[in-house]
Amino acid sequence: MLAEAVEAAGVTGPVTQQTVHDPAPEAIVDAAEPLDLSVVGSRGLGGFKGLLLGSVSDRVLDLATGAGEVAVRA
Repeated sequence: MLAEAVEAAGVTGPVTQQTVHDPAPEAIVDAAEPLDLSVVGSRGLGGFKGLLLGSVSDRVLDLATGAGEVAVRA
């Protein structure tokens, strides 16, 4: 699945895959910690469903020590 996504996106640089057993926000921040900028996507659930499920992207930005940006599909 990763290989198909990388190919479809036209990524030409190296891509690594890692399996972790931590909550998603913490795992993302730990993996990105040496970086100056973290960019995460937003599914944009919003409303009650978004509140109920929580927001991984919001939590990532709270935990990250560097700059962060949430990419939203227009």
